[in-house]
Amino acid sequence: MDQHALGSQTSPRAAGLTSKADTLPTMARLRHEACLAFERFESEMGRTVDFHRSGSLRAAYTDAAVARVRIAQETARHMEKEGYALGGDRQVAAVITEVIAFLIQIADRIVYGQLSEEERVRFVNALGKHTARITSTNLAEFVGEGRYAREFVETLNARLADYSELEFNGREPSYSVLRYLGEKVSDAMQATDSKWVLEQVVDIEAPEAVKLIKKAVGEILGVKVA
Repeated sequence: MDQHALGSQTSPRAAGLTSKADTLPTMARLRHEACLAFERFESEMGRTVDFHRSGSLRAAYTDAAVARVRIAQETARHMEKEGYALGGDRQVAAVITEVIAFLIQIADRIVYGQLSEEERVRFVNALGKHTARITSTNLAEFVGEGRYAREFVETLNARLADYSELEFNGREPSYSVLRYLGEKVSDAMQATDSKWVLEQVVDIEAPEAVKLIKKAVGEILGVKVA
């Protein structure tokens, strides 16, 4: 039995966070019922656990991940509209993966110095995990079952390591960063006959994606983006 006062050994606004989110519907319902039990605890048991609805950044992390996937998909669609054939589903997925890795790096640069180091690490890790799950689900639907999440995370880690060695101008990507993205997208499209991919990415697609991700991160997290 716990010898301390009820609810005294954890913070209801930090370590004691509850969550209703889950990938399985049954677990989501159980989490929801657990949260309701905390709300009713005092009235039903006559003891308080000092329950508060203060929330956390998890929802913001999820929204940010969804925004990155959406922007990456829009980038791929725009390239096709501009006449750049992306090829089959796997080529499209490869292009989207490259853009997502680029966007996560940009987001990391935006929040640097505005979130604590611990929160920044949590933010980037959460983005990677949420984005991997979303991307894996989409690929399973359109390409077929496979170990996409693992492949995505491996590519993401490799790209982020490379981007960390490149120069940024504050929160803005330098030409070397834009060119690196262009080269990776071009490599992903090697199976097609598309030319001038690197120039299209550097001059048009990447700057537009940066503008969109700045807007999304600023609105979701409430941080400065300029």
